[in-house]
Amino acid sequence: MSTLLAIESAGGSPGVALCIDGQITERSTPQDHNLSGNLIRCAEELLAGKPIGEVDAFAVNAGPGGFTAIKIGVTLAKTWAHVTGKELIAVGAFRALLHTVDIEGDWLAALPARKDAVYWVASWNSEPSLATKEALFDLVRNKKIALFGAGAERWRDEIDNAFWLDRPWPCPRDVLAVALEVGKGEHPFGVQPVYVQSPSVTMSPKNLGGA
Repeated sequence: MSTLLAIESAGGSPGVALCIDGQITERSTPQDHNLSGNLIRCAEELLAGKPIGEVDAFAVNAGPGGFTAIKIGVTLAKTWAHVTGKELIAVGAFRALLHTVDIEGDWLAALPARKDAVYWVASWNSEPSLATKEALFDLVRNKKIALFGAGAERWRDEIDNAFWLDRPWPCPRDVLAVALEVGKGEHPFGVQPVYVQSPSVTMSPKNLGGA
């Protein structure tokens, strides 16, 4: 693929990255109430007049992460891929976060879930899992361990046995790099956000039209 456009919306470094014939550019945007519009503007700036239909494939951070932010990014990427008839590459949030990390020994990466919990993976657990603050402390207690990710950093002052890496969030360029490694996407309808826990806000039967 000569042109690949990647969206990162899940964390603290949202934006878009574009690769055209090996040349990579990137635009970042604030994580605010107009995230969808901001991501569209980032893509327009990077494409610089090039029609979206000339993009060969799309990629997106599919999570886990904030429910609304993940949904916005995945929905936008699926829409672009669908209307242009192109493939979509789903990139896991932790795979993007770990893309430039090279660590020997034990490590744990954590991204924010809710106020008192994080999503985490580790050198001994590659499947994204949910842990409360207390459970996370139990995981790292009495371990000589490298910690990184914005989820773990929330409690940095309370964990004194760790070596900290300055790697809080994946960025759009990370999502793009992983997508280039993967190479092959899928039909956009097959891509779904990764939710380790159920959304914290649900509709009542009354609001759904029930009794």
